[in-house]
Amino acid sequence: MNQKEGKMAYKDICYANIRMRVSFANTNIHRMVVEKNTYIEKEYENYIRINSRDGKRNRLLEWFFLLRLHIAYFVLNRRSNIKQTIDDLDYTIPESEMFNMIAPQHFMKQLLNYDVISIDVFDTLIFRPFSSPSTLFGFMEEKVGVTHFAGLRQEVERALREQKEEKEGTREITLDEIDELLSRYTGIEKQFLSDLEIGLEKEFCYANPYMLAVFSMLISYGKKVIITTDMYLPKSVIEEILSTNGYRGYSDVFVSCECLKSKANGELYEYIKQKYGTNLTYIHVGDNIASDIDMAKEHGWDAKLYQNVHSVRAPLRATGISEVIRSAYQGIIDNHLHNGLDKYNVSYEFGFRNGGLYCLGFVNWIHKYSLEKDIEKIIFLARDGDIYKKIYDELFNDIPSEYMYWSRIATIKTNIEKNQYDFIRRVSLYPVINKADISIKDSLESVGLGSLEEEIPRSGLKIDEILTDDNQKEYEHFLINHMNSIRSIYDSSLWCEKEYISAIIGDAKKVAIIDVGWNGTGPLGLKELIEKKWKMDCEVKCLLAACSNSGNYRLLNEDVEAYLFSVMHNRIHYDNHYSLRNRKYSNDIFELLTQASYPSFCGFSESGEMKFSLPCVEAYKTINDIHQGIMDFVHLYYKSYHRHGYMFNISGYDAYCSFRDVLKYKKYMSDNFGEFPIETDTGKAKKVTGLNEYLKKKDSI
Repeated sequence: MNQKEGKMAYKDICYANIRMRVSFANTNIHRMVVEKNTYIEKEYENYIRINSRDGKRNRLLEWFFLLRLHIAYFVLNRRSNIKQTIDDLDYTIPESEMFNMIAPQHFMKQLLNYDVISIDVFDTLIFRPFSSPSTLFGFMEEKVGVTHFAGLRQEVERALREQKEEKEGTREITLDEIDELLSRYTGIEKQFLSDLEIGLEKEFCYANPYMLAVFSMLISYGKKVIITTDMYLPKSVIEEILSTNGYRGYSDVFVSCECLKSKANGELYEYIKQKYGTNLTYIHVGDNIASDIDMAKEHGWDAKLYQNVHSVRAPLRATGISEVIRSAYQGIIDNHLHNGLDKYNVSYEFGFRNGGLYCLGFVNWIHKYSLEKDIEKIIFLARDGDIYKKIYDELFNDIPSEYMYWSRIATIKTNIEKNQYDFIRRVSLYPVINKADISIKDSLESVGLGSLEEEIPRSGLKIDEILTDDNQKEYEHFLINHMNSIRSIYDSSLWCEKEYISAIIGDAKKVAIIDVGWNGTGPLGLKELIEKKWKMDCEVKCLLAACSNSGNYRLLNEDVEAYLFSVMHNRIHYDNHYSLRNRKYSNDIFELLTQASYPSFCGFSESGEMKFSLPCVEAYKTINDIHQGIMDFVHLYYKSYHRHGYMFNISGYDAYCSFRDVLKYKKYMSDNFGEFPIETDTGKAKKVTGLNEYLKKKDSI
């Protein structure tokens, strides 16, 4: 670059920096005008994706489009029409089937009759694990430590392309040119910048499994396959990325920055035809409608679209997540569910899309907290702790962990003198409030008090009558009058609980006990037993995914810590979760993500045997599919970002966003999980009802 060109580029960069500073200063404005409305955000993102070419964006038109969206949604009430459309969607169709992709062998057969088959690279043959390519520049910024580096890197590229177009009639530039100018304004050595960006590209790029299958079959048939890409990276780097990811046997690679011709203006297609001969038949495969399809056809080629995996946003895709985590979250989900190779069921996708980020973030938060607080052992409580424990074991091995069979009712029974009021409510009042339709006999058996059945007639009650508003008070008084007997029954097995818990704690002097929520009954009950009742030499910390209002003072004295939300933390999520619209069923739906495929723990018998409720086997297939989705998300996320530990510091705010939209679309749960069995009571006398029926009862309360 000569001195004159450098001065021109400097002028462009100065203006770019002004725009960039304004953009960063207006982050809150962006949240207000874009992110506050789910539908506006999705339409705005799609508009930018479709209308951005070679890094060029018309900011004026973007703001004008945003203004039109606000008029449509807030003045013309378009939101309600869109909402109705969303509610009318067939949610039983999995997201992985939205593109209706044909099998790879059928896609390949449509290419066999051509002499030369050209295939695009990025978003076609090769994926990155983020939804926006510019996310890579954020990883560079973290490495170089220069504020606003990511934005500067984009503006340098934009300015150089415009300068090149004005002077030479081409927008093609090389990475070397970008880094030369970038080096001037950052003081960082050019070679270091080049090595860093190329290294990150090599690290993050991986094969699209669908197109790898198509490519491999074409090569096995002896077809002439060429690789064609509009890119600033050197040809040698593109070739290395392809080879590393299984793409071998092609004839040549054509990179726009080295040919000085691009697909975007069609000149690269003409260049290739001249090289191989105008008498041959050509077809190009790519994901960009403008440069890969329209321009190829305009220059006499046939073209085959591979649907860009990021081009569709399903209604249940999380919104409001911070920029970097959002790009990683959307990239992994889009690449996995939309590539076309495999189809998944709705339960799997529910776990993958709406549970993976939350469970991963929660487990990493647990580990980080445990390191900071010198926790010697982490104890995951049944049954929600099952999936947390599996993730923990995959990621960490420095702090020992245990899985403990436990339940809310087990806590109440072992600490009845402290939980008498809670016990009475759970046994006599909750079944009536929740319209569980269980008998007094079932109620007693569910909490291990079957031996008191013979006392029921003396109280004026009938053993087989259903608990209702009419007899609830009488039953409550029965429990109060027989509290000494109840304590005696529960105390008879207390030695078993103590022995079991002692064995799990071992020699640890400080443990963290993990549960999903909500009042922290399980962890706090164990804390009471360990620290006060049995006076063990062990301090207990209680960690919950989320905490309800009743645990407020426990949060203040730090007996309980919550990851997702509480009345003191991420209050906007707390208010949404317990809003009038959601509070009757939000906990139940949330816990679908973390149920386990085995019965609830009820306690110990007098002889020391563990007692469980009857297995609800009809739910286990769905639960296992949900958990497989969660684990697959964790595996893909770890594979993509394990070299960047900060990417696992997923905030509780972001993590809950991945579930939040599920509550907006009750029809999704109704259509797909309406028959999912819900246990309305815990114990051998449990009663099972479908989710739809269960929620219908709750709506009528």
